Amino acid sequence: MKNRKEDLNIKKSRTQLKWQMMNFLIGIIILVVLIETISFSCIKKIMVQQYSDSAKQSVIAVAENMDYILENIENQTNAILLNHEMIEALRLGNKKAFITQLNSYFVVEPYIKGVYILNEYGYWYVGTEIYRGKQKFQKELLEDTQGEIKWLPTRVVNTKILSGIIPKKCFSLGRKIIDANSLEPLGYMAVEVSEENLRDTYESIYEEGCEIFIVDEEGRIISSRQEEVTPNIEMVQEMNPNTESGFTEYVDKEREYIAIYASCNKNKWKIIKTIPKDILYKETVELQHNVLLFSMIGFSFALFIGYIYCAWITTPINKMMKQMKRVEKGDLKVKVDTHMNNEFGQLGESFNHMVERLNLLMEQVVQEERNKKELELEVLHAQINPHFLYNTLSTIRFMAKIKGENKISDAILALTRLLRVSISFGKEMIPLKEEIKYVENYLLIQRLRFNQRFELQYEIDEECGEILVPKLILQPIVENSLLYGMENIEGVMEDSCLKIHIDSKKIDKGVKLIVEDNGMGMTEEVMKNIFREEENIERFSKVGLNNVNHRLKLYYGEEYGLFIESKVGVGTKIHIYLKT
Repeated sequence: MKNRKEDLNIKKSRTQLKWQMMNFLIGIIILVVLIETISFSCIKKIMVQQYSDSAKQSVIAVAENMDYILENIENQTNAILLNHEMIEALRLGNKKAFITQLNSYFVVEPYIKGVYILNEYGYWYVGTEIYRGKQKFQKELLEDTQGEIKWLPTRVVNTKILSGIIPKKCFSLGRKIIDANSLEPLGYMAVEVSEENLRDTYESIYEEGCEIFIVDEEGRIISSRQEEVTPNIEMVQEMNPNTESGFTEYVDKEREYIAIYASCNKNKWKIIKTIPKDILYKETVELQHNVLLFSMIGFSFALFIGYIYCAWITTPINKMMKQMKRVEKGDLKVKVDTHMNNEFGQLGESFNHMVERLNLLMEQVVQEERNKKELELEVLHAQINPHFLYNTLSTIRFMAKIKGENKISDAILALTRLLRVSISFGKEMIPLKEEIKYVENYLLIQRLRFNQRFELQYEIDEECGEILVPKLILQPIVENSLLYGMENIEGVMEDSCLKIHIDSKKIDKGVKLIVEDNGMGMTEEVMKNIFREEENIERFSKVGLNNVNHRLKLYYGEEYGLFIESKVGVGTKIHIYLKT
């Protein structure tokens, strides 16, 4: 009942071939979609790399142009501070002479909007006038310097142009003015540079959707194309300060960006160009969407056609399954259609042949069962003779003992014990010590024949004596030693004594028995033919080395059995490998 329930559960868990084929087709579709997704992902990565490499070169070129502009401005300030006449005019407070000299420098560099001096004599300037310039001068940022250049942050200043005041975004180069001879501080100088002019240098690399800006070491905006730009702090911090150029990827407000950067102004500034990835991928994403759309349409059509095809394929299988269920119920007269010109036609022919073969086998099984019953009856009749012989020998032994024939009585006793083991049907395995006793009884009879001209010695461990072995495995081997050993010894030397020694040894996964004699031995040719002899089915006997070897392999496996060592004129040693 339990097996029936298990079979029903297995049938319920099985999936029809049609749906298996459909699942396979769906799996292929999922695999193709997955490959497309991975391919587009790889394409995007390649696009990021290629775009970054290309954009990096243009950003580097802008950074180099900017360095050129800034170096020119720095050189102008160096030239002013190294001009002896200007320093002397500044030290003496000669504003007119200083301004005259300063004008010649101011007209050289178009990016400079004005040069502004603040000293003990007042506030002097050349160029665009800054509204309330003295108050706007960033003196406090230069007090701790010693004449070195310091770039000041970008800020909005109100400039006077004609009669109006116009706000302008400017950044400044500031320096403390030091007399090179006396090292005396003479005041402060600021060179204002219009941020618009700086912006013109990177206008050429602008593209739709991107942002371009310049930041200083502290992340403050120096210049930007857009009016209000708030750089991503984490992105700026990720940029390697020791790397002159590179690119990085970041996320800002759930939107992915690429940032390409290059250093300028002696690595104090970085010009950064950012662009959202969705703009960069715009055409690729559209292509991906179109490919996926057309793929879905194609896959839907393929699934529809696949379902129809699978149903057509599985129809003959379903018909065959119905016929098989009839065979399962015992109807062996069914036939299936074999007119299809494909594998299903061949399968149907095989099925029909199988049913015919089953009919023949059923008839053979019925006939064999009849023959088996007849054979069992014959075996039962054959058992009567050994039992009759056993009872008769017991009577003869009793009569011999009454007459005082003790040797005959002992021989008959040994024979009845041998016969008892032989007819013990149903008991194939016996302890090894009982097998040894069987050999002793066998030799007791043989001593009457050979007149005590052999000796038997055995060394069997108590542990080995308890193991179960197939019965009648030692007697055929000892019999072989007696029959061939004694005959050969008699032919050579009448006073010779055949010695047989049985030993046991524990081995891996079993026990090894060794039966050794000092007979005349066997040649190589004889040993090779021992296990090649075919069984004579007309002999109702299980003696012989080949018989023992065959039985052991049937009981234990091919790695067990007999192994023979023999040397002519020396003796024979037979190794018996048994499994415990």
